[in-house]
Amino acid sequence: MMFGKGAFLDEKSDFSGLMKFNKAGTYPVFTAPKDSEIQPNPVYSDDYKFVVNTKFDDIEDFNITSYSYSFYYKPTLNAPTPMDLGYLRGWWRTMGGLSENGDCGAAGRAGDRTLCIWERYWNDAPGYHVTTYGINHNNWNMWRNLNIDWVTEYDNYWSFFYFGYNGEKQQAYFFMKNMRNNRVISEVWNDVRHIMPLMKVFFQLGRNPSY
Repeated sequence: MMFGKGAFLDEKSDFSGLMKFNKAGTYPVFTAPKDSEIQPNPVYSDDYKFVVNTKFDDIEDFNITSYSYSFYYKPTLNAPTPMDLGYLRGWWRTMGGLSENGDCGAAGRAGDRTLCIWERYWNDAPGYHVTTYGINHNNWNMWRNLNIDWVTEYDNYWSFFYFGYNGEKQQAYFFMKNMRNNRVISEVWNDVRHIMPLMKVFFQLGRNPSY
């Protein structure tokens, strides 16, 4: 996560620096968690989830008007047991999100879905569902659907995700790069006004929505 000056990147930005985890620019090395850190996933009975859940409270005095988060993601349909796409039909899963009110599940108030990303397993096509909000539009769920190819861009492949907001520009920007075929998907929301300055925010990775 990043706050303040330099946190926001857009279509003119160079993401190569942000995508490097060390001087060599290698991907992160994940270590197996201890048994006590493994939590059974309430949706996928044969799977496990790892949750990052961080709260930043009482931060209005910092006058934060720009913020973002980014992460690498490598899904699999083969662990801990093989699954086909039919097994996933109907389920959505929160990949990452910033919410000013708790989590990305609800969408009835300004700030419920500040910057949120889901895996959208089924609907018109498989892909990702990304959303922000705009108080100037009285719209708390300004979503976009992004289609991907399950065979060449999903199962067992790394992708990089970035989602950010700039209050001065009143702009949100989403960026995704598939590390196998280097395909980039991006979305821009112009003329969207968030509550300013940021007073509190919850950051989550890997949590299923509450609705």
